Amino acid sequence: MKTIDQTVKQYESAADNMLNAVEVEFNSRLENLFCGLGDGSLTPELFSGKRLRSRLFVIFALSGGLSLDAEPDTCSLAAAVELLHEASLLHDDVIDSAQIRRHKPSVSSADGNKKAVLLGDLLITEAFSAIPDGFISKTVGLFVRTTANMCRAELSQINSDPMSGMDKYLEIIGGKTASLFSLGARLGALAGGCSASESASAAEFGRAFGIAYQMADDYCDMFAASERTGKPRFQDIKTGIATLPLIVAKEVMPPNEFSRLLELISDSQADAAAELLREHRVDYYASRLIKDSCGESFSRLWLEESDPAFILLKSLSQSCFGEFTYL
Repeated sequence: MKTIDQTVKQYESAADNMLNAVEVEFNSRLENLFCGLGDGSLTPELFSGKRLRSRLFVIFALSGGLSLDAEPDTCSLAAAVELLHEASLLHDDVIDSAQIRRHKPSVSSADGNKKAVLLGDLLITEAFSAIPDGFISKTVGLFVRTTANMCRAELSQINSDPMSGMDKYLEIIGGKTASLFSLGARLGALAGGCSASESASAAEFGRAFGIAYQMADDYCDMFAASERTGKPRFQDIKTGIATLPLIVAKEVMPPNEFSRLLELISDSQADAAAELLREHRVDYYASRLIKDSCGESFSRLWLEESDPAFILLKSLSQSCFGEFTYL
């Protein structure tokens, strides 16, 4: 009889094998897509991300009893989620005038907005093309709604006062970021044969996990070095995006101190701005919110704590949010 540790190791191995297969599928689709464009700068390496959404997909697929051997249709469906994610990043960089993406010049800054927009559009079409025939009836509506939610959230961000408050912030990141995490988790559960209620719970987990992830990204934009984040500090704030630390700062800092903070940010005095935030414990309050959202994600699960899938999700959470869970 296998011990829990042995079963978890088997699941870890199966998850890694499946993620490798998803990566092969993802890269193959990009290579075929770029083949006839005559643009040597377009390679799969340009889109080498963390693959967190497909990792959620794989873990929930295994939780439902999916075969431990990677199945081509399942890998295609997971790759479709990542293709949609990469398309959204291309468009985000145009909207935000972002110069850097993953430690390199963004496509829009290197080759112009036209190329970035069209390439993003092309990746969206490829994402829908990647949906296997056997999954179209169950999943294409989910892809459409997720894409629409992302666009609505972006428009809401453009049309809103950046400092509208926490409720508006959560609404926006729930659509822009968390909806794709939710999609990946739900699709994995569906592909793995989970029940409708379990798939809905997986989607709720993914949403809460995605909100925590965006909060952590916002935190790092303010407090972490550029070498870690792959983009200049305060990049999001300087493009008019209200991030978590800034919203918390407005709530807890005296008006004169908050005005001083904005001046420091405007003058690119990153260290001084971060120190001022720490003086008012903004880093602590923001960290608590990240921890709470992470904890909420696990409250949504039907899985037992001894379930290998639960343990893998805990490990993934620790790798993403470990520095915030000590509070």
